[in-house]
Amino acid sequence: MFGNFFRKRDTSSTAGGFAVAAGVESHASGPVERRSQRVDRRKSTQPYQGDERRVARRGKGLRATDDKTDIHEVLVVSEAADVVETRLATGTGKHIVMASRETPVHVKTPIMQLVQDAPVPELKADDQPVIRKARPVAVQSESHLKAALQEPYVGILQDIVAQALSGQCVCLYLGCAQVALVMVESFEKKETVHYMAVCRAIEEEWMFQIRHVIYAPAALVTSLRDQCNARLDHQPDFGLNHEKRLKRVYVDIAEAGFRMGATDIHLHTRDGIGEIQVRIDGEIRDWLYMKGQLMVDMLSAGFGILTPGTTNAELFRPNDALAFMTSHSIAVEIDGKTEHKQVECRYNHMKHLVGLCAVIRLLESSVDLREIKTLQGLGYSDWHNEELTLAMTRKYGLVLVVGPTGSGKSTTLRSLFSHLPSAKYEIIYTSESPAEYRYKYAIQFSLPVKTDDTPETKALNQVALVMNFLRMDPDRGIVGEIRDPSTAKIALEFSQSGHPAAATMHGDGSIDCLIRLTGDSLKVPAQDLAGSKTLNTVLYQMLLPKLCTKCKIPATHPTLGLSAHKKEILKIICTLNGQDF
Repeated sequence: MFGNFFRKRDTSSTAGGFAVAAGVESHASGPVERRSQRVDRRKSTQPYQGDERRVARRGKGLRATDDKTDIHEVLVVSEAADVVETRLATGTGKHIVMASRETPVHVKTPIMQLVQDAPVPELKADDQPVIRKARPVAVQSESHLKAALQEPYVGILQDIVAQALSGQCVCLYLGCAQVALVMVESFEKKETVHYMAVCRAIEEEWMFQIRHVIYAPAALVTSLRDQCNARLDHQPDFGLNHEKRLKRVYVDIAEAGFRMGATDIHLHTRDGIGEIQVRIDGEIRDWLYMKGQLMVDMLSAGFGILTPGTTNAELFRPNDALAFMTSHSIAVEIDGKTEHKQVECRYNHMKHLVGLCAVIRLLESSVDLREIKTLQGLGYSDWHNEELTLAMTRKYGLVLVVGPTGSGKSTTLRSLFSHLPSAKYEIIYTSESPAEYRYKYAIQFSLPVKTDDTPETKALNQVALVMNFLRMDPDRGIVGEIRDPSTAKIALEFSQSGHPAAATMHGDGSIDCLIRLTGDSLKVPAQDLAGSKTLNTVLYQMLLPKLCTKCKIPATHPTLGLSAHKKEILKIICTLNGQDF
């Protein structure tokens, strides 16, 4: 059975096709205006004459104005919660929204609010990137302090402020290497030497960013210090010292990425600056910046401390390709209740021309069947479910799940095996490099992480593992991902030995994957695929955006809906599918 199946996923932003964004009243004085709305960040414009323009250093695009028209092309240097809207005047006093990249308030997590005005690298005259300093803010009460922080603090930095001055300055940890200094104003002016020492320790020794500088009355600072000390008595992890900071930053980034709904976290170092981006709803969004050395150090700590079976961070070599897995228990709030989710982080990195390029894939790994979505929960139709369930009940052949990177192949494979009626009464072995999801009824084998293994050695190890569990009376097998000729050969041999097998593979179609299998990259003989019981099913899937259920607008809306031409096309499609328009 061959087929191209398309699975939908939730998205908080408007996608192409029939997607329509909600309009907002505009007060533009010119015919076209593109405006970037951001909390506590104001973008200035400067006039230009002729070809003189001010080019943005970060992001995509150009911002320029003249004294005759009011045209702004605003660069997209957004964090996760940017809003970029384009309004076009119709000549009737109304404005039409042409595009929107807004993340609605109801899907914004606190950490997304946290990073809205995070320090952004800027360039000096010598083109060396630096981090902009935080501007001081004065508060008078605890409620004002919470509003200035924008996010509850998650810890306190220890051993930075001298004990005698602890009532004048408190270093609050906001997560993800972000710090807020809460102090009496006289601490900066009268205790200049101590203030400079604190800043130097945070920015140079710890390599953290001072995100907020907040002036507060002495009584408020003392009360804040006492509250932190009280929490330290029954919550030791609330305090953060220099030795534990690297592991904490790695965990913070992984947990924050999961809470904001990211599927991947991209980390890059370039010119001494570390840049972190997240993929949310299929789109890459800027998130945080930090010092490049801190990024490398915290990734090394994640490898050396959090990776099972690894205790030596010195084995982390930024110049060599590396892959490992870390496990996390992340507290999330669902319907007003706090629940803990088991999350696996699959880490890969390589060295690029001027730094390190790393990606962390976030995988929820609960083995509770109530939390593992069925095929219908993933977006498949009832017909798809019937066909795939029938394919899984066959006692022969290879089931291939094919799709582009990040299309949810492993997620679909886990759903197929987790909800298989006979899975509880079968011996199912998996060979993974490394293991991503945990299966309810399978016995999983994950190849160990070795930094000095070549791709050829890893392939041979996986082949040897599959050959071993072929002698262990299996009913089914999962070979993992087919990346090389050795893995492709052993997957087919497993299915030809009378055991149903499954695997994933990168490809651009159910037929195209067969061309790739028999091509020069995987070198599977065409006659091996010609057997009637070699291939069971080839499933190709990709992710499609799905409009947000809370802010979507009907396509038939009289003013903000589709054009008459698109309405006719949609009406024909609905008629063919037996649906009401």
